Amino acid sequence: SIAYSGSPYCTSITAPQAVELTGTSGGTYSATPDGLSLNTSTGAVTPSASTPGTYTVTYTVDGGGGCSALTDDAPVTILQTPAVTNDAGKTICSGENTDITLAATMTSTFAWTLGTVSDNILDAAAGSGPEISQNLNNISYGSPGIVEYLVTPTSTENNCVGSPFTITVTVNPNPYLQINHPAAVCFPATVDLTAGAVTAGSSDDLTFTYWTDSDATNPLATPSAVGVSGTYYIKGTNALACYSIGEVNVVVHALPAAPTGTDVSLAYDGASHSASATAPAGAHVDWYTAATGGSVTTAPT
Repeated sequence: SIAYSGSPYCTSITAPQAVELTGTSGGTYSATPDGLSLNTSTGAVTPSASTPGTYTVTYTVDGGGGCSALTDDAPVTILQTPAVTNDAGKTICSGENTDITLAATMTSTFAWTLGTVSDNILDAAAGSGPEISQNLNNISYGSPGIVEYLVTPTSTENNCVGSPFTITVTVNPNPYLQINHPAAVCFPATVDLTAGAVTAGSSDDLTFTYWTDSDATNPLATPSAVGVSGTYYIKGTNALACYSIGEVNVVVHALPAAPTGTDVSLAYDGASHSASATAPAGAHVDWYTAATGGSVTTAPT
């Protein structure tokens, strides 16, 4: 008699599985239907080289001396092991999240381990294939470096365990962005946010863009000539497409009203006359030798 007590076998098993023979040795083995990897001399089956299915293995011993041949049958079942294709990992920037999409040949769950940690860091993701997505948004990628996950698929149909594989998430650092707030100006002067002094001290080789909101979704129309006070935002992006956003303050002072109330005295002593002017609150009056400029004086003449 023969038996395969380890049956069913998963196709992930690469080692030949021996038959349990009781009785006369030296016979031959055969199987039906086709598709089973069978050693006809030893009766060993190789699951990984077999087509999934159920087979009947027959062991035959020549009776000799004109006696009838002896036979015995044993069933062997080969189960499909899940084959998984992963998306070869991700490259992201610090602070970002990512999703991993796995293509599986059958409904499976996935055990995720981080490096050498034995505990699952994520709940097993179940799906009906072929596209099974595992969301990694609950994992923080705040620190630059390389994060490796060891993923082991298990079929929910037959409990066969597939070959573990590694998914690598590369986390690139965000650049350093230095914001130097520009000096205040008076209208109609404007502030140039594109001037190198505004971002001096930042990481090298950054591309700067300018925005009106902290999420960098609304571009600033004229960053080289900002004429309105307010808080604006600069986004510095490096060659790895990682970026940092910082706020910059612009102050454009309004002009005071022109001085009013000039009063020229009626008396003239032959040498000089006097005049006065009143400035708005918070402003002061300067006197010049000509309407279009000239030197400033401390008093009118």
